[in-house]
Amino acid sequence: MRNPVLVLVAVSVLVASCKKQEQASAPVVTQTEAAPSTAPTPASDANANVATVPASTDAAKDLSAAEEAMRAKDYERAAAALVAAQQARLNEQQAAMMRNQMLQLQRDLVSAMGAGDPKAKAAANLLRQSAQHR
Repeated sequence: MRNPVLVLVAVSVLVASCKKQEQASAPVVTQTEAAPSTAPTPASDANANVATVPASTDAAKDLSAAEEAMRAKDYERAAAALVAAQQARLNEQQAAMMRNQMLQLQRDLVSAMGAGDPKAKAAANLLRQSAQHR
């Protein structure tokens, strides 16, 4: 291994982000958020096991920006977009997409940091700082 400290930092970022993603992936829906303008009938209420959370357009934009930045290997912009998406209210599909993108970014960061990319190191620091402020 080139630098065991970089590997240790990368692993700690992965672990911290995964823990935060697990907490963020289960959105809490209050009764007022889930309640429609009219009262649901008991039959339709029995069929609805999971409350649907409306998608946030900002979260969708953040996820798209993160995906675009990852393709361009702009790790700092991708990390910032994913951190913003984590803070938004996500529906189930967006949460799964965010989780997958975060894992891919972390894998890319580990590889890029191993190759000595300073932008990857800065992005890893951004992810680490965001994990500490939650």
